[in-house]
Amino acid sequence: MPREAWGQWQPTPTWQPTAKWQPTASSKVDATSDVKETKAKTKLETKARAGTLTSMSTAAGSGHDEETAQWEECVKFAPATYKLSVFMAGWQMTDEDMERWCVWFSAFRHTLEADFDEEITGKVIDFADNQLTSVGVSHLMKTMRACHVSIVILKLHRNRMREASAIADYVAQGCGQLRELHLSHNELDERAVEDLWMAIATVKHEGRFCYPVTVAGASGPTKTPIWMRLEQNFIDHVKLRERSQAAFAALKRPGYLLCTASSASCTPYSCVWGSTQAAAIHAKNLTTQKRRGAEEFWPGATAEAKAQPAEDADDDEYNEYAGGSRWRVKAKSSPESITEAKAKPAPGAGPEVKIADQEAVRSRGAGGSAKLKVT
Repeated sequence: MPREAWGQWQPTPTWQPTAKWQPTASSKVDATSDVKETKAKTKLETKARAGTLTSMSTAAGSGHDEETAQWEECVKFAPATYKLSVFMAGWQMTDEDMERWCVWFSAFRHTLEADFDEEITGKVIDFADNQLTSVGVSHLMKTMRACHVSIVILKLHRNRMREASAIADYVAQGCGQLRELHLSHNELDERAVEDLWMAIATVKHEGRFCYPVTVAGASGPTKTPIWMRLEQNFIDHVKLRERSQAAFAALKRPGYLLCTASSASCTPYSCVWGSTQAAAIHAKNLTTQKRRGAEEFWPGATAEAKAQPAEDADDDEYNEYAGGSRWRVKAKSSPESITEAKAKPAPGAGPEVKIADQEAVRSRGAGGSAKLKVT
């Protein structure tokens, strides 16, 4: 896309966030007698719902009963911390399977030692290595929201997704709880990713942008980008950069949109640029993409990017680079010219590299990093 045309581009209106969702506060009962009565009532309701769930399985036959028993084994809940984990990777689930699982989980949620209207933390929700399309993922995201599950790590890599609107909607209705999003080895294109990125860059809580996320660190609060894996999709990363830069500029928010996470210091818990300059998004191995109908890479993918290992349960492997590129757009709509400026990495990130003005932005660097600046 010609640079002079960037200012005329408008984001496609394919995705619109719904009304912002707020967790329901737990009812407070002051009188001791009322508390006891409420607890007793809750226990009776839980037993009744558990009986309903068992009846559903029995009525459907022994095969269904065995399946739901296996599903239950894959769900772990810690009542003391209100943390839930779901491990359903590798089940070869179709969209129809996911729809049945969601019906089962909605009933199962009532049996947990937590009021249904209380928020619980989805520590890990893992449905990687299945046969899910965007339809099945939509069922999952709506069910997680309806069951008041705040997802921290969502793993959907190695599926058949072509759209990410359901995930974008989940992000837009949240408060920045989602910390890791694994979507590699799907069928996403640059439009789907742009919608998702804009949802991440737009979402606010109490008047503040949710990303980068503020977390408690050893030396005090620190900001960290959301960690994303998007390699091995059908993303033209050059077009994605052009589109997302214009859309990010239209948001008129400060800071950086993306860090390419090409530094050993960039992890799900930290960024090479430090807390004060952290981007909203970490996107590791973004340039490693494939073409439709062929196991090829988009033009511009580096040899180092091609050599990156496939995403799996071990996400603690980081490459050898000492710096990461960032995409920054100053708070102006209708940019007229784009220039590069030097950016100083956080201490210990390696030697600074000088970058000439008007030079093409690099997705990966061996030391310092480039940033885009609208003049």
